Formats: sequence, C-alpha cells, structure tokens
Amino acid sequence: LCPQGYRLLVTGHSLGAGTAALVTRLLLREASTWNVAPSSVACICFAPPPIMDAPTALTSSEFITSYVCNDDCVPRMSLQNIGRLNLLAQGKEVEEVVKVGAERQDALAKSVCIPNLMVPGRVIILHRVKDAPPSSEEHLEGEEGSVEVATSKPAGEWTAAVADGTLPEINYLELSPASVAEHMAPVYREAIAAILYTQGLDLDVPPRAAEDFPTWLARAGASRA
Repeated sequence: LCPQGYRLLVTGHSLGAGTAALVTRLLLREASTWNVAPSSVACICFAPPPIMDAPTALTSSEFITSYVCNDDCVPRMSLQNIGRLNLLAQGKEVEEVVKVGAERQDALAKSVCIPNLMVPGRVIILHRVKDAPPSSEEHLEGEEGSVEVATSKPAGEWTAAVADGTLPEINYLELSPASVAEHMAPVYREAIAAILYTQGLDLDVPPRAAEDFPTWLARAGASRA
C-alpha cells in the first residue's frame, strides 16, 4: 500500500503491540525500495512487551510510539526483569531490586545469554493520579427504540509523560495488585480519553472508567442520534 501512496498505521495491544512494532521495523527495511518517504509508515503500541534491544528500541522513536499504563506488568516483563525477582527470594528489599533494574549494571544486564530488551520507540507513560468517582446510571437507546440502563463510572484523573525505554520505572517488574488489571485495553482507553478530555478535545462521548468497547460504542451511537 505504501508504494502506491497510502500512509500505513500499524497498531496493536499487548502481544499484538509487540508484533506491530516488529512488523513496522520490517516494513521500514523495505522502504528503501519504495518511491515514498519512510514517514508514510508509523506504529502505535498499547502495552507492548519489551521486544527490542536498546539500540533498536531507541532509534525507533521517530516512527513507533508506545503507551504504558501505570503499573501494567507486561511492558516490564523482560527476561532480565523476571530474573531480578529472584533477588526478592534472596531477601533483598524491593527498593534495592528497583535500583538494580533501573541502573542495569548487574550480572543480568551484562549477560550475553539473556537479551537486554526494552519497550520500543517513544514511550508515553500514563499515570493515574485520582481514582474514578462512584458509579452512576446512564440511559442509552438500544435496538428498536428500547431503553437500556447502563451503570458506569466517569473516568479518573490521569497524566501523561514522554520518555523512552530507558525510563527507570519500566525497567523493573512491578509487584502490584493492579499490574494485570491495568494491562487491559479498557483502562488504556479510559486513560487516553481522560487526558484528551482534560486538554479540551471534543470527544464523541465523555470518558468512562474501564468501559468495554461495546458499551462505549453504544454511548457513541446514542450521542449521535
């Protein structure tokens, strides 16, 4: 498509995000044979695992953007970070494990057998600064004019910061009850929508907390009716 003049956006979530980033690198390898600018290919990754070595990850910032949500464990789940969890079993304090992972100066970081992988490209960290308020009922128009009542919560407050794969807070495996929950796509949708909403962007519908896609789609359809 790109050689025919189309712009191509590759995207995915979780394993799909890692695949999207690798596919983008492969496409750009072929770009030298196209009569179009490499900027015609871009990639947006949501919750990608660490899948590139440091030089490759850092040189991908012009065409790959990765989103990491709060305590999401998957972007932190490199083989080296998993290996560092053994330090906890040896009685090390969590703060020491965090420091070792951030500095990348331990034996694991210097190992040639276990690759030192990181999140690719430009990394946007999404931080939750305030939880969502209590639930409320919302009336939506369903099929054939019926009225459905959906219980939803307005989104919490979120902030965003731009970094890269060397950011210390994503170079150790987070041990948190939210590590799995914040990996899910609805939380990413909430965080990004909440940030855009606070910046004054006119969204189809106000963001809601951890809302699944069918419910969001129903709200969006009702707002256009």
